[in-house]
Amino acid sequence: MTAGWSHDNLLHMERETDYKSLVSVLRSFEKEEDWFEFKVGNSNPEKIGEYVSALANSAAYSGHQYGYVVWGVDDATHELVGTSFRPSMEKKGNMELRSWLMTKLEPKVEISFIELDVDGHHVAILEVPAAIYCPVRFADTGYIRVGSVTQRLSAHPEIERNLWAMLDMRDVETRMAEENLSGDDLVEKLDFDAYYQYQGLPLPRNRAEWFSSFEREGFIVHNDDGKYGITVFGALLFARKLSLLGAMVKWKGIRVVCYKGNGRLNSIADVTFDEGYVMAFGKVVDLISFHLSEGEEIGQGQRVSRISLPLVAVRELLANLLIHQDLAAVDRPPTIEMFDDRLEGTSPGGLLVPQDRILDALPQTRNKNMVNYLRRIRFCEERGSGFDRIEASMADMCKASAQVVDGGSFTTIRLYKATGYEAWTKEQRLWTLYMAVCMGYISSAPVSNADIRGRMGIRTSSSALVSRLAAESIGQGRIRIQDETAGAKARRYVPYWA
Repeated sequence: MTAGWSHDNLLHMERETDYKSLVSVLRSFEKEEDWFEFKVGNSNPEKIGEYVSALANSAAYSGHQYGYVVWGVDDATHELVGTSFRPSMEKKGNMELRSWLMTKLEPKVEISFIELDVDGHHVAILEVPAAIYCPVRFADTGYIRVGSVTQRLSAHPEIERNLWAMLDMRDVETRMAEENLSGDDLVEKLDFDAYYQYQGLPLPRNRAEWFSSFEREGFIVHNDDGKYGITVFGALLFARKLSLLGAMVKWKGIRVVCYKGNGRLNSIADVTFDEGYVMAFGKVVDLISFHLSEGEEIGQGQRVSRISLPLVAVRELLANLLIHQDLAAVDRPPTIEMFDDRLEGTSPGGLLVPQDRILDALPQTRNKNMVNYLRRIRFCEERGSGFDRIEASMADMCKASAQVVDGGSFTTIRLYKATGYEAWTKEQRLWTLYMAVCMGYISSAPVSNADIRGRMGIRTSSSALVSRLAAESIGQGRIRIQDETAGAKARRYVPYWA
């Protein structure tokens, strides 16, 4: 590196996003590095997509927060020559260039194009955040910069192994959502009052105490230069407005969409809760409760609200979406969708345990800091995944067990409103039987035919239905009879893994 610029100087420059100065700094290097590249022309969308993948991966590999392509600088002499490339006007087919690139990237990264005038020359910059959890791929292929050359990542297995090892150690929660903030900025962006309210404590008069508490929790950091930074999980929990913060969190507000019918053609409400999860959680549950309401009935001389799904299940589902989401998928918020026949909750990131071990597997999470805090203030289960509470509450209302879908890059949990065996599909019956057997086993009370009949709302006169359903589940390898020598009335069932 030339011109006396240290690595720390450069990182500070990147955070400030003073792009004119950034161009000057990059030009001062003796040659292109693996995390930045100079161009004059070459606006081919496919090549730019390869640059995005390569720069995201190379920036992570070399320890930089961003990678860059700078159009308007000669790559041999580093002289400013300008460029005719206008990314804001470029298209691929009918799509804007940036939008098209985003559809081809996995996982999604929040790339930015910046256009500016530098000493009378038009310059365009592509800014690419470093990869976080896994290498970034363009059109299903990963790329890396080796020196100043963009190559397929698969052609360099040792670099690929090392990159994976580095990414495995990166903690998204403690990355910075916003940096270089004053104390006044913190007060403007974070809800300190909510923090104390949820602990049943008065708000201290001394603002320094607020900052000290948040720093101790890991919600903020206090840098040597006196400036503050807000961590990703601190922002997600206590931001006044997530949309006004950095790209890591700005699209992470909880979204609730209500539809008329059982499909997605006719939405009747679409609300995004822009505040942090601590403040938004109760509001989201209240909105869901309103849309699940089926009116009131008189019971024991009192009006009792009727609701189509148990709120315990709704709360646990919502908590699971928040704490287990993949924070590296910065453009995908945790989302609740409500239909006439069901409620669906979806968050980015696949299941961390096998789908059929959701009740008994040791709890896993991507976001241990968020989990620990939300458990402390009793937003989610102290132990386990919360699925046992979902199952118990669905059983209390004779609803089918929650359906869990692992989409690889996302997880969806579905709660169906239909009540009782006759209203369920065959797969819902089989899945509910399996979950009832799992619940019985982990509670040290293996279930009988009578228990299953009660769980499914089947009349005693129709008990043969249970025997046939159990036989089918045994045939599928989901459950087995605990003691083959026991008579029909004494028969108990356990899951296949027991």
